[in-house]
Amino acid sequence: MAPTNRNANRVGILGGGQLSLMLADAAVKMGLKPIVLAENSSAPAALAHPGAVFGSIEDENVLRCLFSQVHTVIFENEFVNCDQLKKVAAPFDVVFSPNLDVIELMQDKLNQKETLKRLNIATADYAILDLSSHLEPQLKTLFHDWKGHLVLKWSRMGYDGKGVLVIEDTPEDLAKAEAFCHAAARLKSRVYAERRINFKSELAMVATQSTQVGFLTYPLVISEQENGICSKVYGPAILFGVPAKLEKQAQESAKKLAQFTGLVGTFAIEFFQTAHDELLVNEIAPRVHNSGHYTQNSCPTDQFENHLRGVLGAPLGRVDTQTYFAMLNLLGPDTISHMKNVRVLPRPGARTHVHWYNKSEIRPRRKLGHLNGNVFQKAEVKDLFKELEDCRRKWVDSVTNERDH
Repeated sequence: MAPTNRNANRVGILGGGQLSLMLADAAVKMGLKPIVLAENSSAPAALAHPGAVFGSIEDENVLRCLFSQVHTVIFENEFVNCDQLKKVAAPFDVVFSPNLDVIELMQDKLNQKETLKRLNIATADYAILDLSSHLEPQLKTLFHDWKGHLVLKWSRMGYDGKGVLVIEDTPEDLAKAEAFCHAAARLKSRVYAERRINFKSELAMVATQSTQVGFLTYPLVISEQENGICSKVYGPAILFGVPAKLEKQAQESAKKLAQFTGLVGTFAIEFFQTAHDELLVNEIAPRVHNSGHYTQNSCPTDQFENHLRGVLGAPLGRVDTQTYFAMLNLLGPDTISHMKNVRVLPRPGARTHVHWYNKSEIRPRRKLGHLNGNVFQKAEVKDLFKELEDCRRKWVDSVTNERDH
């Protein structure tokens, strides 16, 4: 466990959103004292956990206030200024977990690519674009070499479909690519092109490594996206036809990555399953992840508790599941531009669990909550999906009706 000092059981969480909320909930259940750094008092984690520190993560005074009260600092997401955090934390007895060198490595997807290549872990072909030179000739060459669509990605600050652009060899798409690269330059991000993968399915695996001893993986799952945002996760993937060899390969890749980089706590790897049943890494998230939300109702120890166990060096909890499971995200309807969150909760069915984030505003495609469901027999899976989809549809209808009134 963490070294003994007056703040030994106090865990600081950088961020106030839904992942922070669920991490803080898990911390309280474990007898820890979470202190959240949130933008304001309406942030989901701050609403549920009094004693939060309010302000910007870029404000050094705010950071000092947090660091003076905690021992271990964890992250809601990897979009942090590592140099600033190192400087501000220097006078304090705080431990970042994962450490800032690992976060710095993982927050840049080109660094991820280079690490995967070094470890001989398969990933999609890629090429770094030179933003100081004319873009069109570079793309034309890649269109020729890769014989198909290209995917452009920012190396930094991309998430939920942001920072990703699929293009074809047309004047319109080349113009979009120019604008995409200009936006990246403003964010001081590199841009790379990937060969677009003709995948059979998108898969994900959540894993946890302890700082002291222990490594484990949750089941490989199937993930479905809508406009770049996760919509549905279900599994175990091998019970839905994904070859068992791919789960074993995913486990080996996760362990190799964690041991090589020193990545501790819970993290996620997103994969492509190709048409020929090859497994290619898409991206790595060095934190708890949307694809692991199902663990809250399907596993003895969920991803949030195991993250805390891992970073504190405690024994990891069991992750076996005896059920088929599914998770659906509750995303703000496209028909609503901005609307105060009226707390219209979905009414769950017999096999449905509702996890609500209490965000202050509904916006299109914004993650507002998720639904989990479990069944024990494969014959029940179809009905489970229907129950979850009906619950989500009724929730969307109720939100829309509230707006109209």
